[in-house]
Amino acid sequence: MSVTDNVLAVRAGPGALQHLQQNGLQTEDIRIMVGASGGAKWLSLVGHDHAIIRSILPRLQPGVHLLGSSIGTWRFACYTQPDPLAALTRFERGYIEQTYSAKPDTNEITKVGRQIVSAMLGEGGIANAVNSERFHLHIMTAQAHGLTASERTVPLLLGLTAAMVANRVNRRHL
Repeated sequence: MSVTDNVLAVRAGPGALQHLQQNGLQTEDIRIMVGASGGAKWLSLVGHDHAIIRSILPRLQPGVHLLGSSIGTWRFACYTQPDPLAALTRFERGYIEQTYSAKPDTNEITKVGRQIVSAMLGEGGIANAVNSERFHLHIMTAQAHGLTASERTVPLLLGLTAAMVANRVNRRHL
């Protein structure tokens, strides 16, 4: 079932929808948050994270599950830090200011990525995310197989092209 107004579309099962209509969305109702991938799109939405950190995070009950992929994982890793807003600000700055040589290789890209994450997580590092009492951070990834698992350019491009064609023919072939 769904309810749509000019700003927000809510899709929920009948029981959840009835609960929302009767009670509105309360922070104690939030048990899981999902953060999708999006990379550069996140920069246009980072203000939402600032608002969530300032107004919603302090009121959440302990034990909320955070499920993220790609940039969603890094956003949620910020949420698990002792000062989430400072972590998010460091992440935003690192993401915007990242620089590479004219022809970066995978080692350079990995090095810059690690620098961004290290600065974002600050003093406590990954331990804050793993040991958070307020949040359970879940990270979703995809494992590449066949040609798409290659670190060599030509086989990787062949694998990605084959995946694109298979997806274009029928999503089930992907």
